[in-house]
Order: sequence, then structure tokens, then C-alpha cells
Amino acid sequence: MAHGYAPSQRMCAIVNICVLIKDLSALYAEGKVSADTKELIGFHLKVCSQCSADYEAKQEEESAGAGLHTAYAAAHENAKKMRDLHDKLVNDINSLTARRQTILAKVAVAKTQEKVNRMGSKADKMQGSLRAFERMEQKADGMLDRANAISELNQEPIDEAKALEEKYRSANTNASVDAELEEMKKNLGL
Repeated sequence: MAHGYAPSQRMCAIVNICVLIKDLSALYAEGKVSADTKELIGFHLKVCSQCSADYEAKQEEESAGAGLHTAYAAAHENAKKMRDLHDKLVNDINSLTARRQTILAKVAVAKTQEKVNRMGSKADKMQGSLRAFERMEQKADGMLDRANAISELNQEPIDEAKALEEKYRSANTNASVDAELEEMKKNLGL
């Protein structure tokens, strides 16, 4: 009996030590145990292959977990940055779409104004054309009036008394004035 334990007691002591080592291994890995406990756990891990294998497996798991945690943190940060970039892109697209609509509206207003300006200049030209037409009409009226005046001046003067005499001479001499008056009324519809 090496330590004063019976074989069954010794087995219990080893199993209990293994359980204690397993419980304390996390604190041992973090360096949060006393120097004596650190020495005892280090020694036990050298002599107990099962505890040593369990400790190494746990260390590998924790190392892998730490790597996964680091990868998760990096992925989470990247996802956050991507989300922020996405939101910025959406805002930029909405802003540009609104600016595009504003520009299109300005272009439409400018085109409409150009049409109004062209129509206004055409109306001014048309007014000028109408004034020119009126001046031409006045000239033509003046020319016609002069031609008629000259024509009247060139004609022999008409003796109205003579014209009346001719009229009654050429008319039916047997007809009476009353008959002629009745015929005129009939013609006029009276």
C-alpha cells in the first residue's frame, strides 16, 4: 500500500482525484488556481493518461470553440457592415431615384416652356403678318377708291332730269301711274 490506502480505497481516491481534476481543469487552464493545486494537477495529468486525454480534448474543444467564437464575431461584424452598406445603398438609390424624378420634371417643364416660347414667337410673327395683311388691304382699298374716283371723274356727267325723262319715255306710254305703282307693290310683295 503506497499511500496507506487499501486497493479499493486507492481506486476511490484515484477516481475522486480524476473527478476533481476534471472539475478544476478549466480553472487550471486559465491559471486561476493556487501554485500547489497547479503542481498537483500538472503531476496528475502526467501520470493519468485518461485525465490527460480528457484535458487535451477539452483544450482542443475550447481552442476550436474560441476559433469559432472569433470567426462568429468576425462574421457578425461583417454582416453588420454589409447590412449598413445595404441600407446606405438603398438610401442612395432612393435619393437618386427622387433626384431623377426631379430632373425629369424639370426637363418636362423646360420643354413645355420652349414650346410656349415658340408659340409666342409664332403668335408675334402672326400678329406682324396680320398687320402687314391689314396694311396691304388698306393699300388695295385706297387703290380701288382712287381708281373708282378717276373712273367717275372720267365719265361724262349724267343729267338726272334727262335720265328720268328717258325712263318714262321708254316705258309704256298707255299705262297709268296707278298701274305702275300696283306693279311695284306686287314686285315688292306688299
